[in-house]
Amino acid sequence: MLAGEYAVLEGGRCLAVTVNQWLTASASSADTFSIHSDLWSQTYDLSTLSPQTIAAEPLLQAAQAARQLWFPHSGFALNIRSELDVAYGLGSSSAVRLASFLALQGLAESPETVDALRLGAMARELQLEQQSFASGYDLLVQSQGGLILWNPDYRQWPGSFQKQSCQGLDSWVHIYGGGRGAPTGNLGRLVRSWLAQDQRAGTLYTLSEALIDAYSEVLRNSWAQAHSGFMHALLAHRRFLSQAPGFPETLARQLSALPGCDQSWTFKTTGAGGEDAILLFGPAESLREADSLLRTLGWHQLTAGFTDQGAHWYPKEIL
Repeated sequence: MLAGEYAVLEGGRCLAVTVNQWLTASASSADTFSIHSDLWSQTYDLSTLSPQTIAAEPLLQAAQAARQLWFPHSGFALNIRSELDVAYGLGSSSAVRLASFLALQGLAESPETVDALRLGAMARELQLEQQSFASGYDLLVQSQGGLILWNPDYRQWPGSFQKQSCQGLDSWVHIYGGGRGAPTGNLGRLVRSWLAQDQRAGTLYTLSEALIDAYSEVLRNSWAQAHSGFMHALLAHRRFLSQAPGFPETLARQLSALPGCDQSWTFKTTGAGGEDAILLFGPAESLREADSLLRTLGWHQLTAGFTDQGAHWYPKEIL
């Protein structure tokens, strides 16, 4: 997510983009309901697990929903491989739900029935079950690919959205992973409770809208022409959220103390508010000291760029 945290839950706009690293779900027919992930040390059979165990794990939750929808009389084997560390906070739990639905519906029915956006709506319902709130922005963006500006409509999800090309974005947007991360449900509830006090939600909405407008100016023009207004809007947004629960105060203070911060380059936290990923903004030559600091603290830059391609289904022989 580039902008729109929490404000999107109140109907505000959201700007988000897909990265060029992938989660792959492979499905085949089987006698049991076998589930395996490259993050797990063992394979599970859905039929042997308790409802509580299934409900607590996004992959198992999605596989169980698919079993009830498409596999009343037969089994399946589902295998997950991911190029992204879940600690990055880049949508791994939503991706595993969407990918599982794509693979299992494609196995049970014909590929022509697979509609990533409709399956994204189904996956969002599972998100809501597990964490009590979910905009589904991640599922929308994963299903479509590219740079998405979204105007949500929760009565008829997803509402309206515009897709733009990612071309040129990686010249001034840089993703760093390696933080401690934070469970979205737990921290998200704390931050939403904080926002509900003293009209903070309205303040965030205003700051978030201004930040998205500032992004749009850079996208329409260039970093050199529009970065001053962008950094002003981002600084106001960041200062406000710095008071919220879970904000990485120490890291933000260290980055803010570096030369050129909020002048030639700037930064933003992502995710529910904890140390998921950090975004650095600016030309690479302006970011050397920020890059060095983050690496010293155990962070590293995501090597992948951005992609216009969203979720898609392949016959297994192509994989």
